[in-house]
This record gives sequence, structure tokens and C-alpha cells, in this order.
Amino acid sequence: QGLIDNVLGEIPALTEARIDLFNEYIRSPIEISGIFIPAPTSLIALTLDIDSNEAFDAMLEEVGLPLSAPLDSNNVGQIEGLGMPIFVRFEASTGRLLLQTGPGANATAFAKALEGLERSSPHRMRATESKIDESGQGFFLWVDAQEAMPLMQMFMPRDQLQMLIEMGIEDVSALGLGWGVANGKARVALVADVPSEEQRGFIPFVSNDFSATAVGAPDALLQVWIPTVEEFTRLETMFLEYASDADTVDWQEGKDLIEETVGVPIEDFLGSLGPELLIIFDEAGDYLAIRLRDPALWDSVLARIEETTGSGPEQKQVGGQTYWHWNMPSNAALADAETIDAEMSLFVSMWARQRDHIYWIREDDFLYVASIPQVLMDRTAIDARQDIGEWLTEKQRIDASEAVLTVTGTSQKLPKRLYHFYVEVLQILSDVALADMDVWSMPTAEQLGLPRDGALGFTINLGSPTVGFELTFENNPLEMMGGMTGIAVVGIAAAIAIPAYADYTGRAQVCLLYTSDAADDYFWVWVS
Repeated sequence: QGLIDNVLGEIPALTEARIDLFNEYIRSPIEISGIFIPAPTSLIALTLDIDSNEAFDAMLEEVGLPLSAPLDSNNVGQIEGLGMPIFVRFEASTGRLLLQTGPGANATAFAKALEGLERSSPHRMRATESKIDESGQGFFLWVDAQEAMPLMQMFMPRDQLQMLIEMGIEDVSALGLGWGVANGKARVALVADVPSEEQRGFIPFVSNDFSATAVGAPDALLQVWIPTVEEFTRLETMFLEYASDADTVDWQEGKDLIEETVGVPIEDFLGSLGPELLIIFDEAGDYLAIRLRDPALWDSVLARIEETTGSGPEQKQVGGQTYWHWNMPSNAALADAETIDAEMSLFVSMWARQRDHIYWIREDDFLYVASIPQVLMDRTAIDARQDIGEWLTEKQRIDASEAVLTVTGTSQKLPKRLYHFYVEVLQILSDVALADMDVWSMPTAEQLGLPRDGALGFTINLGSPTVGFELTFENNPLEMMGGMTGIAVVGIAAAIAIPAYADYTGRAQVCLLYTSDAADDYFWVWVS
């Protein structure tokens, strides 16, 4: 009520009856599109808690925006009272209301927009939205990048547009950005649709199969993707096409140096290991898990390294388990003595005695690698096993099957801390809206029964056909409290949108949507 009285009430066009429209009748997110060329026009869609044309007419009369004539046989009419044309279509059976207004609004344009909205199948943005926000109550922006390019060319500074072009914006089919709830977790994500292989450029194709195991549920996990030989070769070929002569020479010399030093080309390393490289933090300790892509090739790689360097791993049997131990010189031992200051030579010579120790075991298709054997011995001794793939999908609610990078873990007391944060936000909003909020009536985290642990995760996905990043965290605890969520989000929306409303009449209080003349392509934001 404080928001209504002290924020929305400050907008001259919003009379008390019109504010009541927002408060009492609207039962959906508000979707608003803006067509800027050739003349500014807005298309608005929402659902009302009204089930008859008579009740709709009465509501319009109440807010001082009567129809110029009754709705026609197609449920289309025109509203008077705001100094600019407003065309409407109201479906009493669903309560769905569509409006078009602005200097460019006319009967022909509205009919064309309605025709474009009649779809036999969901719009292609729905697949992207469902990954970010299944509820339809969050924030969602979808951009047809190809349709947006003319606008960008008209309004963006040339240097900024050129930077985006060099980053590959012309090859992107669509962009999706949102903050919502999907698969039981809150998500903030940016997704780009790059449908064809030719358009991906330097973006690799990523595919993971998480069959590694941890000892119990991991505390945290870091995943890095290792490219296949084919993908490495594709990216290398593209790089060399654009590289200068000097960069080409440096690249080849670097590859040659690796092969001369260890006796193995980089392609054989990639052919033997990957694509999953995991750093696991669990009950046994902290260690690596690396998939053996080709075990026979890996054995060949080890043999060639030992033949070239004179250093190779040794095997040791402990409790029926085979352990590999590689005792290698440290970087200090490999330093050029002539480059070391005389005063530091004693210190360096002592430091050079240090060795780099790597231990590993083989389980199924993975190497489990640690810096001391005790971690691996505990892993072998403890029977509890947690499939990493199941943990990611069922506990963390993360799809990392196309992730080049994943960082995720469990934080104690995270749901409680998030809840306390949201209560503080409500206090701030009540202050801004001059509302009388009774913070003492809010339940405690214990009374809500919030779980003790909460998941956090971050992924960079480079799949086909979409690429992007996603932040995953515990969903908003205020969702347990019904309407309180709406108060918070509407308050935030008002704070963001009201200044924009004053700047340009085609903007809305709660959301922004862009659509083409045929209403087929959108910039779409939902806020509720």
C-alpha cells in the first residue's frame, strides 16, 4: 500500500482507480513490446481477473478509459481518454487483454500485430526461457540478434558496434538473459543461440559425461573441459588463418619445444586424456579426476616420456591397490645456474632438492591424482561412493554436460543468510515507499524450516546450439511466503522503471519487450 500511495501515486496519469487496476485486476506478468521504426508503438499483453465483456466495459468506465464503441465480433475495440490511440482485444474466456498504443498505433498496425501473435506452436524463445525461469514470474529478456542489428547500427556508437562485431555478434541468432527459478534453483543466465557450425568460429563444441565418483557428497567441485584432438585441430587451423607470421612461428616453436622436451606431441596428450578434468573436494581429501580417453595411448605417452627424459612413474602395491608415483625434479632444479645470483645460489641449491611428487590410481575410466598417497588410500578404503553426474543434476541442479567450466559447492547456512538478506531488502523498500512494515511479524529462518545447506554453482556452457553462462543458487526463501515476493519485486521494478516512464511514454512501469512489425521477434522482459 505504501508503494501504491507514495510511488505509483506520484505519476499524474495514474489515478486512484487506475492504480486499483494494478492492485486488483491484473493476474499475470505484464509483457510490453516497443516498435521504434517507423514510429514508436507499444504492444501490451496481460491477463485480467475479469470473465465477461460487460465487466470489462465497467472496469474501463471506472478507470476513466471508456471504449469508443463496443468490442466488435473479433473482440477488438478502441479506448478513449489518454490523448493517443489505444486499440484493444479482450478475450473474456481467458481474461487475456492485448493493447496497442503510441504515435504509430492504428487499426491496420494492430490487426497486423494480432495476426503475428496467432501461433500454431510456441515461440522459439520459450526453450531458452524454460532453462532460466520455468515460473514465468521472473525477469526474462530475449533478443533476436539479426532483427536487432539495424537498430544497433542506427543508435550505437560506431566503435562499440565494431567491437561487438569483432566478438561475433553478427553470427549470433538470438540472445536470452534472465533471472528466475528452474529445476528447483534460482538462476541468473545469459544464453546465446549460435545454431550452425560455420557460425561458431572459435567457440568449441563441448560434450561431457560425468561418470567419475567422489567419496560421499562432495563439498565442492571444479570441472574443466579438455578438448578433443579434432576440436583442437579445428581451433588451431582457425587461429593460424588469422595469426600473423610471427605468431604462427611462435605457435609452432612452442609445440615443437613440448615434443622435444618430453617426447610426446600435444595431440597425443589430448588424445589420451579428457574431456573431463575434475578437482574434487570430499571426505577423502582434495584430488584430481581425469578421464582416460584412450588408456593404451596414455600408457604409450608415459613410456615415451620416460624414454625421452629418463623419468617415469613407479608402481606400488598397497592393500591390493596399485598406486603410481612419479618423482620429478622441481622447477628450481631445472633453473639455469648461470642466471642465479651468487648470493642466492646456496638457497636455490637447497630449494632445488625439493621434488614434485604425483600419485595416482586407476578406477574404471578415470585417473584419480593427488600430491600425497594418503588421500588416495582413504579414497580406496572408504566404501561410500557418489556419482558426480547424479550429484550435479540431483543435488546441485546443474547441467554441466556442455560446460567448459563448472564451479559448484555447498555452503552451510546459505538459505538462512539469503532469507535475512531478503528481509533487509523488504525493510529498504518499505522505507522508500513510506510503508509501515511490521518486521516483527516476519517469521524467523527456523520457523520457516529452511534447510541448513545451500548450493552455489557457476557454469560456462559451450554446447550446440547454445552457449552462455549460468549462476545457480538457492531459490528465494520468500517464495514460501506468497505475496511478499510480489511486494519486493514490484518495488524493485518501480524503482527501475518509473524514471524510464518519465523519459519516454512508450516505456512501462514493470517490463520492456521489443517486437518486429510482424510481432515475430522480440526483446522480452517479464517482471511480476
